[in-house]
Amino acid sequence: MPTHSATTAPPPGDAGLSLLEVLTALFVISTVMAGAAPFLVTSVAMSSRQRTDQVAIQVANDGLERARAIRPRELPEGRGEAAAEEQWKAAPAEVETLLEHMERVWDEDLPGSLEGEQAPLPTTSVPVEINKTTYEVDFYVGRCWQSKAVASGSGGTPTESNCDKAVSGVPFYRVVVGVRWKHAACADKCVYTASTLISDAEDPVFDTVQPPPKVIDEPNTLVVYVDTDPQYRPEYQVKSQGGRLPLTWSYTGTLPPGLAMDPDSGLVSGKPTAKGSVNYDVVIKVTDKDGRSDDALFKWLVVDDLVLTAPTDQSTRNDTAVDLPVTAAGGRTPLKWTATELPPGLAIDPSTGRITGRTATTGAQTYYPTITVTDSGAPRTRSAKFAWYVGPLTTPLTLADYTPAPATKGTFVSYDLGKENLASGGEPGYTWSATDLPEDMFIDASTGIIYGTIKYASQYVATVTVTDKVGQRASIYVTFEVSAGGSDMRVIAPSGDPVVTRAGVSMTPIDADALGPQKAFWTWSARGLPPGVSITKGGRLSGTPTKPGTYRVTLTVNNKKDLAHLVFLWTVT
Repeated sequence: MPTHSATTAPPPGDAGLSLLEVLTALFVISTVMAGAAPFLVTSVAMSSRQRTDQVAIQVANDGLERARAIRPRELPEGRGEAAAEEQWKAAPAEVETLLEHMERVWDEDLPGSLEGEQAPLPTTSVPVEINKTTYEVDFYVGRCWQSKAVASGSGGTPTESNCDKAVSGVPFYRVVVGVRWKHAACADKCVYTASTLISDAEDPVFDTVQPPPKVIDEPNTLVVYVDTDPQYRPEYQVKSQGGRLPLTWSYTGTLPPGLAMDPDSGLVSGKPTAKGSVNYDVVIKVTDKDGRSDDALFKWLVVDDLVLTAPTDQSTRNDTAVDLPVTAAGGRTPLKWTATELPPGLAIDPSTGRITGRTATTGAQTYYPTITVTDSGAPRTRSAKFAWYVGPLTTPLTLADYTPAPATKGTFVSYDLGKENLASGGEPGYTWSATDLPEDMFIDASTGIIYGTIKYASQYVATVTVTDKVGQRASIYVTFEVSAGGSDMRVIAPSGDPVVTRAGVSMTPIDADALGPQKAFWTWSARGLPPGVSITKGGRLSGTPTKPGTYRVTLTVNNKKDLAHLVFLWTVT
């Protein structure tokens, strides 16, 4: 029997798609996807931009917190005038609109300077890298004046809508933080800005109903110094509270000479010129816009600059009592003294500066103490460091007398004091020095050789000093006799021997003389004469010495072509 195969029909809904239907479906899907692609790309780009925007906001807020952490008056510190100007000129448009009504500020100690990179708020961009994106942060510092809120207004806090000084009068610092970063969504760089107002007043108030102004009294005397340092310019800001702006300042009485008051700010500044110690009483008055006023008494004390006389290097034997006074002048008393690294066994009196005690019994060492004195004024401090040797007993340092061989004007000479063995005793390791040597003569500190070419005929009296390793010193007078050649000028009277006169007794006139032609053209002068003694242009010494002492006198005669000197010692008893 033949076999038949049966064909079973598919159930309803499961029929296959024709080729036409498949192609139509693919076309629809591709069209939908093509339309959705820009949307998806834009969504991803917007998401990326939002992420960088959020980071920029955080970076800007961090910058504002950095500014708020700085004391208001130190915001411009380290920002040079030229650097700040260049930064403002280069600001992007988004930042420039915020700077239009602000007044640029800079460090007053850096006029015209391009410094600013190391300032607390730098004038150059600060890079911050987050998530592989670099954000450039810029700080702009200026002044901004805010108007007070009216009583019927919605609030009493300042806004940043107006910074114009001409319109309002409450001064603030304004810090603008600009953040720039690269992103495909921005043509050049994306920019985000933030700003804050910072008051440098102790208690900024915006209430229109103000109490009368009141001067804040200064409880202590204000001390200023007569200081030779050109950089010393003391300032004192008189303060007040209350009152309606603007305030004006005035005073009665006498400010210390050299100081002046700014009538707009109450700042007293300048450079004191009067010698101290002098007290000045000044009544300072503040007046507000409504004519209400208050005043207070201020006291200034002008004192001479504090000067510490540095001790010379010391040399003390073991187990020896010490009593070394250290002195200072000027400043406001009482003075306070301290010392560090003194030799063991010694101490300084904190009220007098006197160093006393007894050195160690054994050992040999050089110490380098530092003495510090502080006054009770601003206050002011001065310090000095010196060497102090403590060791075994050594022989005293001595320096023998020495008479150099005569020299001739214009001839090179050399005197080897070291080889003459003039110095003896002390701690070997001598150092040589000299004062009042003839012109163009010098001394070698390590060898004691005096050398050079003496330019003018004369008798010269120099002081030669030798110092040993532990600071002992010894000095002698050395007389150089320099003869003239031919008919050259020389001084022959006085003779050059030491002159001795008595204080208060009129001396016998001394007629100076010289050899050479044309005496009418000679002009005489002298340096170092005893007080009460003078010389005429013709060379006559006369007078009554008034003060005992030994004086090194230099006589000079000039005939307009040549000079001659005579140096000698004059003792007044």
